[in-house]
Amino acid sequence: MITETNFVETLKHAKDVGQHIRFVEAAARQERVDALMAIVSRLERLRARASARRPSDKGLQSNYGSMIEKIIEALSLLGGIDCAAAALDLVSTPERARAQRLTASRIVAARSPKIIDELLQTRPDVESRALLLHEAVMRGKLRFGSSAGSVVAYALAQARHPLGALPPTRLDIEAEVAPPRFEFGVTSYFSSRGSSRGQINPKHLPQPPARSVTASKVVDAARAEAMRAAMSLWAEAGAFRFETGVFRVPDLRASALLSALPQLGLACVKPGDIIHGRAPVGPAEVFGELFSAACNGGAHLSGWYAAYGRLRSWQSVAGLLGLPADTPIEALEREAAQRTWAIFDADGDWFRGAAHQVGLACFDPDNDELAVLAAMDID
Repeated sequence: MITETNFVETLKHAKDVGQHIRFVEAAARQERVDALMAIVSRLERLRARASARRPSDKGLQSNYGSMIEKIIEALSLLGGIDCAAAALDLVSTPERARAQRLTASRIVAARSPKIIDELLQTRPDVESRALLLHEAVMRGKLRFGSSAGSVVAYALAQARHPLGALPPTRLDIEAEVAPPRFEFGVTSYFSSRGSSRGQINPKHLPQPPARSVTASKVVDAARAEAMRAAMSLWAEAGAFRFETGVFRVPDLRASALLSALPQLGLACVKPGDIIHGRAPVGPAEVFGELFSAACNGGAHLSGWYAAYGRLRSWQSVAGLLGLPADTPIEALEREAAQRTWAIFDADGDWFRGAAHQVGLACFDPDNDELAVLAAMDID
């Protein structure tokens, strides 16, 4: 039988850690925070000692580290506010930024607005409050009638925190977002789209050839980088491709947007490719595509989660619109409503084998400008 007293010693020799994980789950549900924190402290000491004595032996270090992560997961998803606060304490260091984002996402997904509100008021570090606030905004979990969210948002703006540019309420364009769901031992993601070819409906049919269009490409490296912001972590894992382009297309009709794509010299959509797409689509659907890519990541789940996923999505929107990165979010939303948007993929080589993909086009009829963003990630 696994107990707090023999947990660490038995873990050293365990071939199956199932009993240890069940102990961790039960302890978190019973809110035995002190016991779990004591175990983490001992595991961290042992991991450091193993690293110093046998730096080449990664197996034992990994076992200790994996169990620490399992305890953090349990504290973030189970129990009450004390468990949640303890989980944040364990990851609130700059070198653990990704773990902090994941932990905040789990906490907000699993907790009531009342507990989230208390955490917003009591957490000592700015980063935790920023993450909790915007996770709560995107999940609709801010406590009704409380000023905690507005207070934190104001403090973030005053401190020029990266998330300080985001409003403390969810906008209409953000209505179709799908943050990840969590269960202890299981992560359920609303992933970026795979191939749409099996999902064709009357509004998502292969596009007929367009009349000939004349296009000139605009080279803007900074804008291309901004357009890719939502997929910025995809490059860290797996096989991936990006393509961006901005084109001047005189006399392009919005109704011919999709069928004009093969004539632009893009690698992702070539002449002869069958295009699958929908146009026009609303900006909320486009934002949902970007948010899914940013929040959940690509085939290897290399995502920003909801708070920074929201920020990265807006950075991509600004890039597609051709507006400065510091444009107020509400102004970006208004401008997005004036553009014609499309979602697409194609039966060509570029998208073939994609586990997750994004294909977006944004047409500005006032300036005859067409911006295209395509990304794919292979599992």
